[in-house]
Amino acid sequence: LIFFLLGMATNPESSLGSQLYAAFGISAESNGSIAAGLVLFMIVFKPVSRALSVVMNMLSRKHEFEADEYAASNQGTPNHLISALKKLSANNLSNLTPHPLEVFLDHSHPPVLVRIQALKKLG
Repeated sequence: LIFFLLGMATNPESSLGSQLYAAFGISAESNGSIAAGLVLFMIVFKPVSRALSVVMNMLSRKHEFEADEYAASNQGTPNHLISALKKLSANNLSNLTPHPLEVFLDHSHPPVLVRIQALKKLG
């Protein structure tokens, strides 16, 4: 996907590339420069990158819950993991109640309080 977008942005002679250049007011006759293509690539790639990072963060949070569940079942009780999470969040000065939109967009791990609540349900 990255190479497709990069190729499209740096080749104004392709059909998609010419549309991209035209959308930004660069004429195809000027044989748009590589520098302009790289700038267009960065503009086009930013929303794609953001969408991919949101999906990757969702998967990461899901795996974190699964890892917590495995650790709790392996120990026989979630109490040790809950204690460790509390100590880590205190030492790291973690934000215990981040905004849900911030969690959705930027966090690769669930908030500590949510993880502790999920662990207590297992116990």
